[in-house]
Amino acid sequence: MFFVYSTKFFDATSFDIFVRAIFVILPSVSMLAAFYLILTGNPVVSLLCLITIFLLTALILAVLGLEFLALNFLIIYVGAVAILFLFVIMMFNLSNIIITTKKSTFNIKA
Repeated sequence: MFFVYSTKFFDATSFDIFVRAIFVILPSVSMLAAFYLILTGNPVVSLLCLITIFLLTALILAVLGLEFLALNFLIIYVGAVAILFLFVIMMFNLSNIIITTKKSTFNIKA
């Protein structure tokens, strides 16, 4: 097994505190990335947030001792689905980007 837990419930060793901190930090960062995924308007940034969420979920699964499921999650979701989304986004013609501000409009040609 990946972790060895103590027999007493309130016996908090430094390893247990580290595991508890991981289970607070990783889901919190994942939720922040999910909110930013929804709120951002740029599809490339949204895809990077989605990849971040997939990676953090795989880390949570690895900490839980589900290494096989974490690796499958990385291979299937990050390696296939996210890269497919990236190719679809790249196939859009984003060569002309129009930036609109309050005072004027800029047309940027890549």
